[in-house]
Amino acid sequence: MKKLAMLPATAAFVVTACAPGGGTPEGAAGMEQDAAAHAAIETVMERWAHHIAESQADSLTLLFTEDVRLFPPNAPALQGRSEAQSFFEIVNSVGTFELSARVGAVESSGPLGYAWGTYELTFTPNPDMSGARATEDSGKYVAVLRRVGTEWLIAAQSWNTDLPIRTPMTAAQ
Repeated sequence: MKKLAMLPATAAFVVTACAPGGGTPEGAAGMEQDAAAHAAIETVMERWAHHIAESQADSLTLLFTEDVRLFPPNAPALQGRSEAQSFFEIVNSVGTFELSARVGAVESSGPLGYAWGTYELTFTPNPDMSGARATEDSGKYVAVLRRVGTEWLIAAQSWNTDLPIRTPMTAAQ
């Protein structure tokens, strides 16, 4: 019976001790900083989706660190803002995108953070792109962000489709 009487006190101690910051005022401040970092990172990812949908390569690349690494699907890895800018300018020159992105989760620790999520997009080729078809896609992304001064910027990012690989048989359909 004595053991059962100690259970509520033990549980309260464990919950308090295991809380971030061990229930200390410093821990509460850390949680507020994490919440602010998470909100800032989520805002960066929302701006990323907006700038892609609006074909704003200039604004988009300002969300990247100078030494960003991008890993687009079906293309070589890109390094640096300049390569990223060129890539998105080429992408924007062939058509338009309707993009809907959802942030699935955000985490941060000190000056580093990450976000992952999902996207759905529709690509409409420019009229002068003979043979190109409108395409719908859905997939996922992950981004590593770094705090530079007071800003969170994308330092590395990869995205890829959920659609099956197109084979010669499925491409003919």
